[in-house]
Amino acid sequence: MKLSKKILLSLVAVGLTSAVFADDFDDYGYDEETAEPTVTIGGKVEVAGRAYVEHKAEDRDIDWNDLGGRKIAVFPSGKLNAAFSNSFSDMELKLKFDKTSIYDGYYWDILDEFTARAYVGDFQFEAGKMRVVWGKGDKLHVLDNFNANDYTDYIIPDYIDRRISEPMFRLVYSTPSNLKIEGIYTPFMTADRLGTGIWTPKASATLKSAISAYATGKVASTRMDRATATNVAYTITALSNDLKTAGAAYQTAALAYSKAVADYQTTAIAAEQGDTEASENLSAKKNAFDINQVAYNATKASYDAANAAFTAAVNANAETLTPYGLDVTDVAGTLSGAVAKYVTAAETAEAYALTNASALSSDPDSIYPDLYQLKYGQFGFRSTFTLGAVDLGVSYYNGHNKQPSVDKRKIYTYLDKVLANESVDDGDRFISYDRLQVFGFEAAGILFGRLNSRMEFAYNMTDDWGGDDPAIHNHSLNWVAGFDIDLPIHNFNFNVQTQGKYILGTSDIEDSIYKRIDIDFDDSGYYTNNKLVVDITDTYNHEKIKLDVKGIWGIERGDVIVMPSLSFTVKDDFELDLSGMFIWCNSEYSEFDGWENNSFAQIGCKYQF
Repeated sequence: MKLSKKILLSLVAVGLTSAVFADDFDDYGYDEETAEPTVTIGGKVEVAGRAYVEHKAEDRDIDWNDLGGRKIAVFPSGKLNAAFSNSFSDMELKLKFDKTSIYDGYYWDILDEFTARAYVGDFQFEAGKMRVVWGKGDKLHVLDNFNANDYTDYIIPDYIDRRISEPMFRLVYSTPSNLKIEGIYTPFMTADRLGTGIWTPKASATLKSAISAYATGKVASTRMDRATATNVAYTITALSNDLKTAGAAYQTAALAYSKAVADYQTTAIAAEQGDTEASENLSAKKNAFDINQVAYNATKASYDAANAAFTAAVNANAETLTPYGLDVTDVAGTLSGAVAKYVTAAETAEAYALTNASALSSDPDSIYPDLYQLKYGQFGFRSTFTLGAVDLGVSYYNGHNKQPSVDKRKIYTYLDKVLANESVDDGDRFISYDRLQVFGFEAAGILFGRLNSRMEFAYNMTDDWGGDDPAIHNHSLNWVAGFDIDLPIHNFNFNVQTQGKYILGTSDIEDSIYKRIDIDFDDSGYYTNNKLVVDITDTYNHEKIKLDVKGIWGIERGDVIVMPSLSFTVKDDFELDLSGMFIWCNSEYSEFDGWENNSFAQIGCKYQF
């Protein structure tokens, strides 16, 4: 999303609120043990070059626009961090300059994080644009719901780096007995930022293609409607003119024929009474009578044909023209106005369709609802504590799913309204974000001797209580469980985690008449999604050389991702990195299908200060 006044004002309000709270706390005597304020500044600059090794020149189904048409990409970036610490308050500021925040236009991301804290006894108050991680998983979570994910570079950045910071308020209460209770509120919500170009999700690409095809077809349809309207107008106008011409000729011929009949009859009567002059003119009058009779019959036939053609054309288009003012009881008085309005409406519809189809293409985000509203606010509570050697926690989240849901029943009615320039509201939209409540439990500790174990469990509750609403996700069970262990082999660490999901009420999906369009329907018939994630790390030469190999296996669908990296500390804080990603998909039903040709090799360097 682009930077907006709403967001800027929210940030200013958060910052001012933090300052006011800190001042108030000082006024109440919490500055008794003051210390010298400290300021620290740091950051890093890095650049990475990436070569997509799987793609060939004949690959035409890949959108390379985000790489400028190249299969080699360069990603320069920089971060600047500043921190201020006082006795009972502190503040952090992090700025980020990269492809997303600068080139892609997400300028709001330049302010990566801003956090102001005040410490009052057992309470800690935080406000700002922040990232807060809930759950005890190791870079895998099902309880961490406040911040959205940035998938524009897929899952390549580290977990915390791809989380999108959110303006929020946080209050933490800690006790000497290791009990901690926290509450978080955000005034609105940021949705997951889906990938573009070669990282566009298959479902998103399919939907985009369908929308584009429909919009193109609608524009073509309105162009045909305009052509039809123009043709109807031309035809009826031409037939009307023909009828007027034929009517005038028929009227003239009728008058002449009537006069010829009268002259012939008068002359014939006079000739019968012995009028010599009448007898002499009778033949001429008869000849004039015959000529005018032929002309009369011909013009009458022409008039009858023109009237029949005109009447047929009007009757054929009466239903079309009636909404534009045609009165079949007064065709002569209303026809021209109705035809003109019909043509104008068709031309206007085409103009709107062209303009709005172009707008949909240039701003795809316009199909999404506006999330910067209070109704999309988020809140939640979490309590963590220790029992023996195990750290435990329970949590509750209330907000919205950050992945969009699509109601396929509304796609074309919505597009019809947009392309016709009619007003739309959230109820008309086919894309929405499910209301979501998450009840969570988490645990971590040293179990089974040396295993550093962790787990998270979440019950996701939506508004689809019956499980039969095709536009809302069903309730689901979600979990993360795993361990890591330091092995007595060099500095070798072995980390294994599983992440799973089980969708409830699947029988209502399979038995529904909306089965094929249900947001939870799976063509492969799987309503579980389990992944095994392995991370192997080791260090050498006094930790100047670091090896890290990550692997992901989608158990049901057979997907495999391997991400190796090797980094070298060249001197001081200057680091050279070699990394890559290999993607393999089992079938078209694979979760990573559409990205199977995105394997790459990458080299980069980084300097931290």
